[in-house]
Amino acid sequence: MTMFLLGCVLMVVVAIVLIARPLLHNKTEGAENSGNKRRNSAVLLLVSLAVVVLSSSLYLHGSNWQWSRGDLVASTQSGNATVTDTPEIRSLVEQIKTDPENATLLVKLGSAYVSAERFAQGAEAYQRAYELTKGQDLDAITGWAEALVLADPSAVNGHASVLIEEALKINPRHPRALWYGGLVALQMQNLSVARDRFQTMLELDPPDSVRKLLERQVQDLNDQLGAKNKHVGTKGKSDQASDGSDRKIVVQVKLSPALQKQLKQPVSLFVLARNPEQPGAPLAVQRHQSDELPLKVELTVADAMLPTRTLKDAQSVEVVARLSASGMPTEQSGDLYGVARYSFARQGAQGNVSIEISQRVP
Repeated sequence: MTMFLLGCVLMVVVAIVLIARPLLHNKTEGAENSGNKRRNSAVLLLVSLAVVVLSSSLYLHGSNWQWSRGDLVASTQSGNATVTDTPEIRSLVEQIKTDPENATLLVKLGSAYVSAERFAQGAEAYQRAYELTKGQDLDAITGWAEALVLADPSAVNGHASVLIEEALKINPRHPRALWYGGLVALQMQNLSVARDRFQTMLELDPPDSVRKLLERQVQDLNDQLGAKNKHVGTKGKSDQASDGSDRKIVVQVKLSPALQKQLKQPVSLFVLARNPEQPGAPLAVQRHQSDELPLKVELTVADAMLPTRTLKDAQSVEVVARLSASGMPTEQSGDLYGVARYSFARQGAQGNVSIEISQRVP
């Protein structure tokens, strides 16, 4: 237990550093510089306290760990540190051997591994549960994201953030997804999104101590957003209308007759737009099933996985339709796909593309 708590403290410190960096580098000009620095310092202090209190509270209320079980039995070997399986882990592993497709058991195993500070193994268990449930189980999604961040804090800007956005699409009021989603937004300097997510947490009736911190944080973020808006100045409605928020790509998808004969059962169909010059999360994505083909899909800014990566952020996109037997949004060997290009600069803010799925990922 001692090592676990020390690990928690370390992760809190890392999280604070991640949040502090952009806040401390947010520089302004002119006479308001000192005022903005003080405001940034206040927000940093408040966010730091929120990380400690909120993450502890959410873990205590949301984890499956039985705090009365006592310390973990752990052992290490020189040059190759290992942790002895707890009785809970051994029991779950044995159950999964006889029932390997049981996503509920895999979620419990992921939680047990995370409690035992075996974050990489916890992530693997949660990932397997995610795959079995086709990305629809909130405990699997948020558990996987949390395990990834605990294993590598930089993941808050990577796949973990993508998973959190998936969870919020399924349930916009999921407490753990809102908390991590707020941290992601803060790291991305998207203060309005962070404010809205913490505000939603307030509506979920958190404990009084958490509520007070959230209220203060929301207020400080409101203050920062108000100061930021003053520097923006007044803009005409025509400026707002041309910001790309009305972009839309209508995608007509069909499957080649040759590949149609090879499909034995329905599989997941992902239709997405990505920036070929900037690898990362898709700018827009929708999930369907192969038995819906032929299909018409409308990709818009609302289909973004991350608020900081949308169709507004690229002048040219690659539109992909991919059949995934694994149910995973990321490309896997054996997936069937088709690709088309669309240029907003040449073809306009709204347009159409046609895709025939006729290729296979090596």
